[in-house]
Amino acid sequence: MTTRHTPGPWTAKQHPYGAKPWLIEAEGAHYVAASITQDADAALIAAAPDMISALHRCIAALAANDAPNCEAAKEARAAIALATGAAQ
Repeated sequence: MTTRHTPGPWTAKQHPYGAKPWLIEAEGAHYVAASITQDADAALIAAAPDMISALHRCIAALAANDAPNCEAAKEARAAIALATGAAQ
């Protein structure tokens, strides 16, 4: 698996000059997103690298259990494709 996005973990941090908007920070104080106004959006974006990693592990586990083409595996691959731009 090749990672083309900024590696995680990512953290949602409140903007230093006020409670909102949120900033998404990667390791090393590198911002990957800014001006996020909704708390739930900030949390979701910050969790993205972990979610993609978890989906890859789920797909591998399904394949190891003779279910590589079950509906859950197909949905996981489709979600990864959307998140990585491969679905375009």
